[in-house]
Amino acid sequence: MKKLKYFSLFTLIGVSMLTLIGISLVLISIFSKGDLSGSGTAYFEVSPDSKYIVMCVYPDKDSYQMLMTPEKKVLFAKKVGRNEYAMSGAIWMNRDKDDVDNDYVATYYDSEIILPPSRFQQIYAWLFVSITRFNINNMVMKPLR
Repeated sequence: MKKLKYFSLFTLIGVSMLTLIGISLVLISIFSKGDLSGSGTAYFEVSPDSKYIVMCVYPDKDSYQMLMTPEKKVLFAKKVGRNEYAMSGAIWMNRDKDDVDNDYVATYYDSEIILPPSRFQQIYAWLFVSITRFNINNMVMKPLR
């Protein structure tokens, strides 16, 4: 009876994870269209501790807000639609220094990206990069400051 109980628990967890991945794939396919492996412009700023890079990415039609590591691993991706204005700079907040609830970066498009991004946001970003074939190496990188 105990084996059956554990089997049911593992089955439930497995089905839940597959469902979450499936929903993520559907959402990505709805909100991101096309092949992003081509060229474009990425306006970026590096965090004061050099652990993160926040960017506004302009491929062809739409624009995206992204957060990545210096090793170019994308941790956060969000489609923000087409906007002709590049972000004017990022505000990096530190919980210990600035008396805020979380470390975060605030940009023109999104009020806050909590640092480090949640596991779900990281999985979403990985799926986004995988499905759209986004390649940061094809972007023209322009520092904001």
